[in-house]
Amino acid sequence: MTQTFATLSNTKSDHDKLTKDLNQGSSSHSRILTALRDSTDRIAPAQQNLAVEQSRLTAVAANQNCQLRILTSKAEELLEGNAACDLQLPDQAAILRDVQQSSTNIDTQAQETLKLATAIHQDTTEIKTAIPSFLGRALDLMDAVMAGISKIQDITTLMHEMMTLTLNFTVEMKDTMAKPPPPSG
Repeated sequence: MTQTFATLSNTKSDHDKLTKDLNQGSSSHSRILTALRDSTDRIAPAQQNLAVEQSRLTAVAANQNCQLRILTSKAEELLEGNAACDLQLPDQAAILRDVQQSSTNIDTQAQETLKLATAIHQDTTEIKTAIPSFLGRALDLMDAVMAGISKIQDITTLMHEMMTLTLNFTVEMKDTMAKPPPPSG
């Protein structure tokens, strides 16, 4: 009987330790879930700002490309008109060729910048679509874990109540057995 009582006491202390460990784990998971939600909230505005800036860069690159084409066209017109004035200004043709070459180089750079901005925009769009999916799955997983921990806590509470009832029953049984039997009479 004493051994049963000692076993029940040890079980109760093991149960209390298990309850404490579960509560600490639940608190830790809750903090992690909150940190994930905070990160998600900070990422969304940053992505919006990045998308706006990329759109602006794309528009600027397209505008520069258009301006460079206009400059190239004007340089070509000047070169064609230069043939008539070649005797008066012999260096003008060389200068115009340099201008045309420079505008061609600038046009090439603008096209490369436009391609880069477009690639960045596409990458950002892909990242923007992947992050909510990943974070959503992580949040769903954390919700499922938290639900499981809640059920384990309920089971632990029920086990604690069962141990308490068993302990009370054992003590009462011990007291009843220790009393002398009523006189039969």
